[in-house]
This record gives sequence, C-alpha cells and structure tokens, in this order.
Amino acid sequence: NSEQQVKILELQDKLSKAVKASTEATELLQNVRQAKERLERDLERLRGKTDSSDTLKRRLRETEEGRKTLENQVKRLEMVERRENKLKDDIQTKSQQIQQMAEKILV
Repeated sequence: NSEQQVKILELQDKLSKAVKASTEATELLQNVRQAKERLERDLERLRGKTDSSDTLKRRLRETEEGRKTLENQVKRLEMVERRENKLKDDIQTKSQQIQQMAEKILV
C-alpha cells in the first residue's frame, strides 16, 4: 500500500512535470508562430520597398536616358544653328559682291 502511494506520488509528479513541459512547449510554439508571422509581414513590407526601389531605379534610368537624348538634340540644334548662321553670312557676302559687281557694271 505504501509502495503504491509512493508510485502514485511519483506518477503525479511526472504527470505534473509533463503538463508543465507541454504548456511550455505550447507557449514556445505560439511564440514561434507569432515570430514567423512578424517575419512574413516584414518580408512582404521589404518586398514592397524593393519593388518601390526598383521602380525608382527604373524611373531614374529612364530620366537619365531622356536627359541624354535631350542633350544630343540640343547639340544637333546648335550645329544646325551654326550652319544656318554660316549660310546667312555667306548669302550676305554674296549679296554684297553682287551689289558691287552691279555698281561696276552700271558705272
């Protein structure tokens, strides 16, 4: 009888420890799940920032390409303007020469 009492007490002690360990394991599992959910949310948020960053990089690249295109157009326009000015000068010079020749012919 006394041996049974001791065994019962030992079993109750083991059961109590098992329940305590199970409770701790459940709490740890819950904490792990919560941490996992937080990490998943953080990951999604970071992915969104990455997407945003990629979009900004793409827009910056497009803007830079547009700037280079505009610079090239400006250079071409400057060349055309120089040619136009040269042609105007040539026309004026030729006009003066024609005027002088006409005056010589009339004299």
